[in-house]
Amino acid sequence: MSSSYIGKQSRNTLKICWRLADKTRTSFSLGRCTMKVAREFQVRFDKLLEYRSLGATLPAETIEWANRLNDGIRKNLLHHRLLPATHGSSLGDWLDNYSESRKSVSNSTRVKWDNTIKRMKTFFGEDMKLHAITPGDAFRFREQLKTTGNRGGTPLADASVNRHCGIASQFFNAALKSRLTTENPFADIDKTNLVNRNRQQYVPAETVEKVIAEISTWQMRLYVALARYGGLRCPSEPAVLRWVDVHFGDGTSTDPGFIMVSNVKTRHHPTVDDYRKIPLFQELLPYLQEAWEQSKEGAVFVIEGVKALDHRRRNSDAKVNLTSAVENAQKRAGVMPWPKQMQNLRSTRQTELEDHYATHVVNYWMNNSVRVAQKHYLQITDEHHLAGCGITAESKAVSPAVTAASIIPIHAPSAKTQTLENKAFPVTDHHDPSQEMPKWAMRDSNPRHLRCKRSA
Repeated sequence: MSSSYIGKQSRNTLKICWRLADKTRTSFSLGRCTMKVAREFQVRFDKLLEYRSLGATLPAETIEWANRLNDGIRKNLLHHRLLPATHGSSLGDWLDNYSESRKSVSNSTRVKWDNTIKRMKTFFGEDMKLHAITPGDAFRFREQLKTTGNRGGTPLADASVNRHCGIASQFFNAALKSRLTTENPFADIDKTNLVNRNRQQYVPAETVEKVIAEISTWQMRLYVALARYGGLRCPSEPAVLRWVDVHFGDGTSTDPGFIMVSNVKTRHHPTVDDYRKIPLFQELLPYLQEAWEQSKEGAVFVIEGVKALDHRRRNSDAKVNLTSAVENAQKRAGVMPWPKQMQNLRSTRQTELEDHYATHVVNYWMNNSVRVAQKHYLQITDEHHLAGCGITAESKAVSPAVTAASIIPIHAPSAKTQTLENKAFPVTDHHDPSQEMPKWAMRDSNPRHLRCKRSA
């Protein structure tokens, strides 16, 4: 037996009637229509009642039918909660609601989202119904980005165009899962994550050493060395590196040096640990020694005394500009500035390490997946080409295993500072080479005397 029935609203109009859960009768007008059309509507309407009583998700076919209804009937269905509250949402409302609901995303990701949202609202219009956007509209959106998407009406780079389309596709995929639309108009739009190979550059150790020699502060010398020789992500990973995370060791097989690096960018993934353990590379050791000698007593963080870091939350997503000092040093050293300044140093280090160690080992040290490393980090150098031709050339890169003292000199400590040997490194369990980072070292509640450079 039908859950509803068709009644007369007036002489020329019909209405749909049914009983609520408390047996109360209710109805709304269908307007002027024939009984045949009203009966067809009743079949769909009864399905809505059934889905609501069972708490089931509406199928795509029913959503598509509801999208074709006029606004008056759709509002009545929404009023009686027979359709999801967000059904028929405008593009602007959905984009705002989706962005606000994703509380866990980083600030940098939200900035990218906001940029795409602004462009979508401008092109489609905030009041455009979400389900009304077609694949043709998505194609025209992409073409607009390619031709006049930049400031001043200039074209956007292909990588930026694809990135915006990829984010737009993410928004529509979420709407699709919420049954707000029956298709993703960006599904077949090109959104491949492109890599601009023209901005990749291998930076030899000799070039980096020339630049470091022109940097006046030990903090920035270490900052560059951590990127080039340690492969750390800058500025996020050096910013939170603490002295308690550094173990110098004695250089023997029984007590090798290591650094516990916080996986700031990737730790939110369930398969990624909070920390990774990397070797204390010989190229990096002189700069850490200098930092230990120059840093103040009781220092917690390895890099302190830099306003851009000291005057902000070190684990926040706020942008930090630490490249100006490096750019000025490049000019003084007569070195041509390379693009993507810190990322290319990290990319160079991964390329260098891959020539000496197994891929899975290097990817662990760098905190990269194989796919990301191959796409964004690994480079083909002139030495690779020469080796392929059977020509042995003196490598321009410093060996990751052994570093000649003549290439990377140990910076002489200041006369006012103590030597490394005379400074007592805090004794903690995780400095034992057989131990991993203890649980307390991963929380902000670390005992203060164990987190500082030297106990009081």
